[in-house]
Amino acid sequence: MSPVSLYFSVDCPCKPLQIIYTKMKNSSLPSLLLCLSLFSVSIQAAPPQVKLTGIINMPDYKSALLEITDTIDHTETTILTEGQAESFSPKLRLEIIQVNPVKRTAKLNLTANQTNSIITLALDNETKSSADAPAIQFRNADLNQVLRLYAKFSNRTVLHPPLPSIEMSCNANATNETDAAEALAKALNKNGYTNILDGTKFVMVLRSDRASMAHPRSAEIKSSAPAPDPPSTRTNIIPAGEINFPGVDPYQVAHIYAELIGGRKFDFNTRFPHYVDLIHFVSQTPLSKEEVIYALDTLFAWQNIKLIPIGKDLVQAVEIKPE
Repeated sequence: MSPVSLYFSVDCPCKPLQIIYTKMKNSSLPSLLLCLSLFSVSIQAAPPQVKLTGIINMPDYKSALLEITDTIDHTETTILTEGQAESFSPKLRLEIIQVNPVKRTAKLNLTANQTNSIITLALDNETKSSADAPAIQFRNADLNQVLRLYAKFSNRTVLHPPLPSIEMSCNANATNETDAAEALAKALNKNGYTNILDGTKFVMVLRSDRASMAHPRSAEIKSSAPAPDPPSTRTNIIPAGEINFPGVDPYQVAHIYAELIGGRKFDFNTRFPHYVDLIHFVSQTPLSKEEVIYALDTLFAWQNIKLIPIGKDLVQAVEIKPE
């Protein structure tokens, strides 16, 4: 099978800028163009709004949960550890200088439009000091951030259907990753979600009222016989983190699925029989090719879609009835 990249980073589409023209007396085209030019410059120069939504203070893992909103209301979320930096565009970069769990603050180096500034964000409206600050502190944290942390601390790859966007707040104590995973599972349960373990590598997270959709079957996966080579060189093992679908178009995922099941191609002359939401899937653990196929089958089945081989080298999407 030819190599296929399993990493996707797809930016969410921004809302288009809409300008409403109003007929004004004594107005001229040059003056209108000048106003619009100045308006455009002011938008480009305006710094993004960065919000601290959580702090994690675990041994060897001190991090800040951040929410970044630009001038046209495009919001991204991330989790950065002390000393870690991330670029969100050629003109926007964030670096965590310090996370202070006691004061509930994070100090950042913000580079926006080629201008550096050091800012300190507070988790609450005002800086509070507490010597016994909990290890996990969320203030309106995005659900996807919480799921990422749950995957990390449980050391399992999270499988979930499309979930409504919610914000979570909680305080929890934890001294190790097992405690942290249990605390996050309780926080998810409190917010209407259930977690169901699936074998040794997966965990399913669904709304509690739709728990019946979960059919964990990863223990039944029959992987291909292990190769004599070291695990790091086996071509049928995909390293942890190599699959990163942070909301990817289902047609792109279907194309990768077709490659995985035998070097096939997705039949782009056909369409999905109904609307299919973006696919969220990040591999927390090393996965075999068969385990990735199982995970993608599960994610598509939750949207009532089955990908099936057609002919010698194609794959098509068909509708299945919900179980």
